Amino acid sequence: MLAQRIRSAGQSAFRFFASVEFAIPALAAFAAAMIYGTVCESLYGTNYVRLAVYHSWWFYLIEGALLLSITLSVIARLPFQKRLIGFYVVHLGMLVIMAGAFVTSLVGIDGSIELGRGRASSSVRLAEETLLYIQRGQQQSQIEIPSSTSPVTMNQVVELGDGARLVLLKFLPFAKPEREWKNRQGAWVAQWRIKSKSKGFEQRVELSNLEDGQVPVKADIGLLYMEVVPKELFAALKEHLARRGSRFVLYHPKAGVLAALRDLKGPVTVKDGSVLSVRTDDKHVAITAYQLKTANGRLLFFPRFSPYPLTASLMPDRKSGYFLLDLDMIRAKNAIYISRADSGQVQIGFGKGKDWKFIGYEGAPIPLPWMQFELSLVGEKTDSVPETAFARATPSKEERENIKAVLVSLEKNGHGEKFWIDDRGSIELESSGLVVSAAIGPRETELPFAMTLDQFKMDRVPGTDKPASYESFVRVSDATETAHIYMNHPYKAHGYTFYQSSYYQDESGQYHSILSVNKDPGRPVKYIGSSILVLGLVLQFLIIHGHIKFSTSPDGAQVARARAAASQGAEV
Repeated sequence: MLAQRIRSAGQSAFRFFASVEFAIPALAAFAAAMIYGTVCESLYGTNYVRLAVYHSWWFYLIEGALLLSITLSVIARLPFQKRLIGFYVVHLGMLVIMAGAFVTSLVGIDGSIELGRGRASSSVRLAEETLLYIQRGQQQSQIEIPSSTSPVTMNQVVELGDGARLVLLKFLPFAKPEREWKNRQGAWVAQWRIKSKSKGFEQRVELSNLEDGQVPVKADIGLLYMEVVPKELFAALKEHLARRGSRFVLYHPKAGVLAALRDLKGPVTVKDGSVLSVRTDDKHVAITAYQLKTANGRLLFFPRFSPYPLTASLMPDRKSGYFLLDLDMIRAKNAIYISRADSGQVQIGFGKGKDWKFIGYEGAPIPLPWMQFELSLVGEKTDSVPETAFARATPSKEERENIKAVLVSLEKNGHGEKFWIDDRGSIELESSGLVVSAAIGPRETELPFAMTLDQFKMDRVPGTDKPASYESFVRVSDATETAHIYMNHPYKAHGYTFYQSSYYQDESGQYHSILSVNKDPGRPVKYIGSSILVLGLVLQFLIIHGHIKFSTSPDGAQVARARAAASQGAEV
């Protein structure tokens, strides 16, 4: 009795899933999902819709329901009947199309490649997989970040050795930067306003006294130059700028002025025994470097850009204590130097050439000697620095505006500090003497050939700076001709298809082209499936309308039943 009930329930379920009543809602749900995906892509971009729709559990469920309906509807009409041949061919075409889509999702490639002028590249950044790259010394780690459109709590630990570890706390797939203030002894961040009532000009600039902070220590405002300097450097500027005859001033906070020189051609021994000399003095070299040989090593200065020696990573090194001033370079520009004394008094020096003025800021706007400008302090924070944090953001259809961010905790021996890492560039995390490099980026794969951008061409809308069209001329390593890639004109090679996607301009003004890369091994299968589907529809049409006839018995009722069965098959 129980077996009969189970058999009966199974037969009822089979008839339902093989019926038109189940097929129509499945097809309607699939069509609605595709429409929804198209709308989402127009609003939020390709990457969002890929995760939110096409790779979501509910879309896979709809596809599974459609596959189940197609398969069972064919099985329900076996054994084979000639009059249902159109029905069989239609459903076979649908199954082949779905098989092609499965092959594409399994082994296909969808990503992008960035090409710079004259630089060969073969690395494709995959669109779907994001990695967190961690490096400490020679140790490197790659952590896969979850594929999601919503914030994800991770709590994943990466052991770095020697009691150090990195804890991944939270991932934001779409993030927007926000400012947070963090305590830091000795830090000073001030916002200044430069205003000219007669010229109708006003601009605000935020400066810090920390070279390694997110707020800069200097800024160019048109023809004006502003910089925050330590009190020792400010005192040296105040003492020597107005003097005649001195060009180079070498200073150390403990020893004071070590040398004040009219010129520097050969090695000079300064007061503390160090030797200052010209490192590069070639007329063919635009930038002159100077070397200071001290008891603790060698320091390299480029006073044209900074009074401080440079580190191996070409960053100003304020820890050495030394600075070398090139007064001629300073006198050549309209400059404003700002410093803050230990008492909290803000000091300002401004001028050009031999005319300089150094005063203490008392709260009232300071008249400047250029174009009736005046300088005001409009806000400041002490013993704290701003840091970038991230909050959840709405996805943008402009993929370059979408930011991925991960909140991590860098810990050693029970002590840790939290940091945000985003995909706009690599950063160094430092906590308790522990230094770790981190970056978020896509997983990459290599092409079997290299591509080089020979030329990037862009046409603009007449009378505006808006791009009307852009195109790339690309040299492919194993091709004899240059590929010309532009809108609706892709380039195909070795099963890959390259589309003109985007571009950007770097700091030097050079254009970089971004090409979308697609490899769809299931495309031929889908084409075959589509052809089979069309053939099946034609056959079914011809059978229903009697253009194709099969031999039948003289029993008219039997013929009618066969035609009814064929008609029912066409509806599924």
